[in-house]
Amino acid sequence: KSKLSEKVNSTAVITLERVWGTETSPYNTASIKPFIDGIKAFSDSFDFYYSHFYGRESLREALNEFLNPCYRRIILQIAGHGSGKKIASTQFGTVFETIASVQKEKKFNGSIGLIMSFCLMGSNKELISQGIRQARLQWFFGYNCASLWMESTLIDTFLLYFLTKKGIHVQPTQDYLIKCFQDALALFDKNYLIGSDEISEKSIREGLTLMISDGDFRRKPFDASSLLFS
Repeated sequence: KSKLSEKVNSTAVITLERVWGTETSPYNTASIKPFIDGIKAFSDSFDFYYSHFYGRESLREALNEFLNPCYRRIILQIAGHGSGKKIASTQFGTVFETIASVQKEKKFNGSIGLIMSFCLMGSNKELISQGIRQARLQWFFGYNCASLWMESTLIDTFLLYFLTKKGIHVQPTQDYLIKCFQDALALFDKNYLIGSDEISEKSIREGLTLMISDGDFRRKPFDASSLLFS
């Protein structure tokens, strides 16, 4: 773990991951951490914190440690298994409740964007809409299908690379944020099959969810999913 006392940037990436695959093989410990370490190796524009995610208490513990009010901008990534409305052993809505609770306790007033690297979580759009307002999130990105691990990891990596570049304002406009996501995803074939839901296979264009708040949390966030490849 990095030391908060060494913080020099206004932006931080916090990745909380339940390394998955060990139930099929003890050697299968696929993780996104080496990918983000690679970005960090040649970029000094953000600080990076990593911990494991097992459920509500580990989420609260990690946020209590890493959600430093000195940061003006946080990109929170939570990664692992997801199905329906559960991530690992935790109800999806609990994530938003916990973020909101720790934000208040830590007096964190910066912006938070959330990448949910769990299968199917992006399909819960009404819950996401409520969660964005409850946790006062700037944006939410996730997958609305059972996505392939390597493909979704590469997408997440490029998103983090583009979203941590120097010069991004702490409160970028909706148009600017959408452009950042479009630029990152332009490297991918929108028709490539990334996974499936209960009905059919889904392409990258069909399998991604992006919702953005305009900063007024009394209003519903904007669903920008259809604009990601426009």
